[in-house]
Amino acid sequence: MGLDPLFHRFRVTDRGDSERLFPHYFLRETAGNEKWIRLRPPFSLYPVYYPLRPADAARHRYHRRDFYQVVFVVGGSGSLAMRREPKHRALSTGEVLFLEPLLDAHFLPGARGLRMASYSFRPSALGYPDEILRERRLAEAYPLLQAFAPRETGPVAFRPSPSGFSTLLFHAFHGLEEFHRDPFGAVPPLILRLLLEWLAPRLPGNPSPKNRDSAVAGARIYLNEHFRERQSLASLSARFRLSPTYFSRRFNEETGVGLQAFLNRLRVAEARRLLVETRLPIHRIAGEVGYGSVGHFNAVFRDLMGRTPGACRAGRGGRGAARPHQSMGA
Repeated sequence: MGLDPLFHRFRVTDRGDSERLFPHYFLRETAGNEKWIRLRPPFSLYPVYYPLRPADAARHRYHRRDFYQVVFVVGGSGSLAMRREPKHRALSTGEVLFLEPLLDAHFLPGARGLRMASYSFRPSALGYPDEILRERRLAEAYPLLQAFAPRETGPVAFRPSPSGFSTLLFHAFHGLEEFHRDPFGAVPPLILRLLLEWLAPRLPGNPSPKNRDSAVAGARIYLNEHFRERQSLASLSARFRLSPTYFSRRFNEETGVGLQAFLNRLRVAEARRLLVETRLPIHRIAGEVGYGSVGHFNAVFRDLMGRTPGACRAGRGGRGAARPHQSMGA
């Protein structure tokens, strides 16, 4: 394990670790003429950082997968080779790629290599039924999986703003570190959901608009930018000109959680960043992220992260100076 290549703060897998850990989390199978990579039970999520060297291109082969995969191109360049497409999909630093199950493909590094952070997961990691993997069109009915729905044009690729991509990587590396600390902990699935919640309303051409409520999509973006402020169901529904009852129901359907749970996730993610990157006292951090009571903040943080803010800071203490502000609203 080494430090991540961007922030130099989070412990992530290096190339040797990725190869060594692969058979622990994945199973290679051959069924007829098809080669498969499957997530080994009982794992429903596997985040990893892996750098591919130019020489690795000769070793990679087409394979199908029985999971979703969201890929962040951290550095270098390369391509995604798909058996059904004559041309490779070019990839470069700063892109996010959404790979659907059954896609018969593999990655090819360019002349300077290809460095990626990847979250492979089953729907159950998000609280959705795993049957979606067999009935792939069902993904269109689940807001956080719409980008993975199969389409004729191939996988969705998205390029956030540089600051937005940096924010995504901060949280992605955090989730990767937490996974290797505790593969069955609550934090990695929480971070996967945060990443997809940040991405979903920003994706151009997100399929099945009928399944998305524009007011809820707007509310998610608004909350990512204003989670530090006092929020209520009444004020938020009024902002988007909906009744509180209707807004609450649609928000739950679109996000899978209630308003307060959604806010808590955003606030705790930002609190974790402040604990790592600053020397602010814990009571100040509680106020900075929107909690009026440090006791309430401690309870919410421990419930979501599995440890106290003090333990989180102690585990990361002493690594470098603070960096500029980043939140999931960038």
